[in-house]
Amino acid sequence: MDKIFVSNKWDTIFLEIDQKNEITFWDILPARGSGRKELDLKELKIEDAKSSLTLLGLLAQIEEDTGQEVERIEAYDD
Repeated sequence: MDKIFVSNKWDTIFLEIDQKNEITFWDILPARGSGRKELDLKELKIEDAKSSLTLLGLLAQIEEDTGQEVERIEAYDD
């Protein structure tokens, strides 16, 4: 079975190719704070600034590599 991995400085998670993975992309809109982008990959959470495009690039690469369309949710920060 083929897998890809995503890592940060401390953690690594594996994603299955052509299978359902627990992935959610959050576009947190400004309310009390400045907002942010967040990508939840199984138990790994990656946060980025609202104006950054880096996380969107990673999201596109994950969708291409896994063949899975990632759930996108918009919400306001608390």
